[in-house]
This record gives sequence, C-alpha cells and structure tokens, in this order.
Amino acid sequence: MTTSFGSSPTFQATANTSGSVTLRATVSGNCGNFVVTRTIYVGAPPAAELQAPSGLDGCNTFAGSFQITNLNPAFTYSVSAGGSLRLFGGFNASTGTINVKVGAQTGAGYVTVVTQNACGSTTSSQTIDVPGCSTGTRFAVYPNPAQDETTVENLAAPSEAFDVVLYNGQGRLIYEKRAARGKVRLPLRELPPGLYHLHTGNGRQKETRTLQVTR
Repeated sequence: MTTSFGSSPTFQATANTSGSVTLRATVSGNCGNFVVTRTIYVGAPPAAELQAPSGLDGCNTFAGSFQITNLNPAFTYSVSAGGSLRLFGGFNASTGTINVKVGAQTGAGYVTVVTQNACGSTTSSQTIDVPGCSTGTRFAVYPNPAQDETTVENLAAPSEAFDVVLYNGQGRLIYEKRAARGKVRLPLRELPPGLYHLHTGNGRQKETRTLQVTR
C-alpha cells in the first residue's frame, strides 16, 4: 500500500484476490486518535444465497417469499421467476425478500438472481417443486387476500375443534388460537401488509396456506 499525506490524505492499495477487504485508518491528533474502518468488496460479487419457502402447493394463490440470506446493499440485484412460479410485488432490496405466487401450472418453479457490481456479475438460481392442490383439502380460508379479518373454516368436520397458527414472513409467531368448532375469524387490522403463513389442523391432518394481508 502507498500513502500520501496532506489536508486530504489518500490511500491506494492493490488486491491480488477477490472478496471482502477491511480498510482501517487511524488519525492521531492532540485530542487523541480517530479510527475509521470500512469494509469493501474487491472483484465480482458473490452469488446470492437463496432460502426458499416450504410447504407450497397448487392450493396457494400466493406462494410465499424467497430470501437472499447474504444480501449486501453495495450490490445491485436483478430477479426473475419461471416454471410454476411468478413474481408478485417484485423484489424488496432493503430486506432481500422476493415475493412469488404459483402460476397456472404446478411442478418445478425457480427464482434466478443476478448480482452485479462495477467489476462484474454472478448468477444463482433455486428450484422448488410445487405439487398440485390436494382434493382432500379440509380447511377453507376466505377472503384471501384480506384486509381487516379472514375466516378459517373446517370443511371436512364442521363439529370438530382445530388449531390455527399464523406466522409472518420471517417465521415469527403472530397469532395462535384453538377454534371450538366449525370456523374461526382471524383479526388482521393491526398487521402490516405482506405475506403470512397460516397453519391449520386438528392433530390428525394439517394444512399450510399463504395468507396475503393488504391495505
């Protein structure tokens, strides 16, 4: 590394590899030391690492969210979907969330992410299987999308009790209730818009749906 000093010091460095590099500068003065640390990335960016949603099938109008687990705000991301999946609401660059929905067909679906910086780009893709909707569906969820509330109804056994559990897109428990029989209403008025994972069941059979909250 070569350095030059003056009213505005400059630093020059040559890297022989790619990856994260941490630069640390210490400025000494009469009042003590001032330390500046900055991490930069040298070379083409790493490929995006994707975490896929689980429990998807053709019953889901809105499938869920893929997540870029190594999101870096210094990079630019371009996303696309294909096969049985379609983009829904695009890509949230601040959280790394890619919202998708199940298209007209089921089977293999994929999301592709191109990560770019000034030095180049990398491409990654994740494929999941989306099975068809089972004809043995026991629970109905309506309306979906919903605003203030939604209803979960036990179609197969209206007189039986069942459990309803709601998680947000990050997997945090939002709501849990045991319905005495038939149907139960879920309050949604205080929830922010987005996609939520709704689990219903009575111990013998369980189902998972994706619930969309809108405003």
